Amino acid sequence: MEEARGLKKAYGLMFRRSYQGCLLFDFGEEKRVLMTTLFCFFPIRMEFFNERGEKVEEAVVPPFRFYRNRKPARYVVESDARRRVRCGLGERGQTTAQ
Repeated sequence: MEEARGLKKAYGLMFRRSYQGCLLFDFGEEKRVLMTTLFCFFPIRMEFFNERGEKVEEAVVPPFRFYRNRKPARYVVESDARRRVRCGLGERGQTTAQ
């Protein structure tokens, strides 16, 4: 799992035609965030986790859309929704891949 830091946090999976793994965003605290799939050319699976690493929401967002989570989350994991890659968070935000 790759962690989004710096500029990668701003552009995430934009400008890609596919993505093999998972991209982790850590927002430092639980909150609602506005995510976008502008300039993403494939549907994105967004999994939202609280500070304890529990999944609180999941969405598949088509290209060129905006999405705001309904429940506060600290972490967001993005992946290519067309692939069977599933990533998640274990206890206290440790990353796990399936």
